[in-house]
Amino acid sequence: ICQPSFIANASDAALKVDITVTGAVAQKSDMQLVSSSTGGTGTAKNAFIYFEIMQATESQVENERVPWEPAYDASKHLVVKDGVAAAKQNVVTLPPMTKDYEIAKNGYAAFRLAGDAAKDPATPWNTNDGINVTVAFTFTPLSYDEW
Repeated sequence: ICQPSFIANASDAALKVDITVTGAVAQKSDMQLVSSSTGGTGTAKNAFIYFEIMQATESQVENERVPWEPAYDASKHLVVKDGVAAAKQNVVTLPPMTKDYEIAKNGYAAFRLAGDAAKDPATPWNTNDGINVTVAFTFTPLSYDEW
């Protein structure tokens, strides 16, 4: 649904990351965001979209080889809903930079939107169909004894 992106911890403190995701269907669209997989079937213009974030290494991020989950998992992912914020706390903890001021191993977190949609709805997909998704990250520094 979108190109993966990433965040990295370039600080000297470990960071706990919380996420809030809010979706909005495009104003002229008649599509609907649904809370479970469409399996690509159905005649309604439905889309199932979820946010996924995975802790990663520099190599995985640079080579676009992040080990994404093969399917939606309610314990790990956030479903994007129209006009409703979904939040998950402590989704990942990023280690502090190394003593050489480099991003630590697993100091990255890659994220993306994934999901599925009805392939052949009664009203065809068109250029008015789309969504806007806002992702808010909250970073909480951890003390050295917590890390």
